[in-house]
Amino acid sequence: PRWRGAKAHPMATRGLLREFWERGKALAQFACAVHLFHEHVLEITLCMGPSMVPTLNPEGDVVLLDRLVSRFQGIRRGDVVVATSMQNPKQTVCKRVAALAGERAPCGTLVPKGHVWLLGDNRLNSTDSRQYGPVPMAMVKGRVFLRVWPPWCAGAIK
Repeated sequence: PRWRGAKAHPMATRGLLREFWERGKALAQFACAVHLFHEHVLEITLCMGPSMVPTLNPEGDVVLLDRLVSRFQGIRRGDVVVATSMQNPKQTVCKRVAALAGERAPCGTLVPKGHVWLLGDNRLNSTDSRQYGPVPMAMVKGRVFLRVWPPWCAGAIK
């Protein structure tokens, strides 16, 4: 056929490359915006395991994590938070804040400046600050404020 071996017109090739470049830039900007939102504003995460029963399901709940509160408002005693695991930094844990810096933990330990004391609601089946001590605030990713899945359990986390 006639089109085999035929070369594309240089102007058509430049137009196609320009369109490809513009779409690639827009996609990269969108990906950056999503990443920044996820890292600094709001995160969707899965909390799984028995340590937060009865507040959360042991089979797992999809929750929304407010990442701004820890930077601007501060974490309060009683908040449910997600933090980087003290035992495995590649994992996260979901626990309740039992004591803030300068306060005494339930066991009597004074929580140092810049730290929190985290406990699971299910004290009989939770690895928490009782085992690994106070947790640096830098390891607290944010406050859990809303369960979105499963739908029959959706609602605010208290």
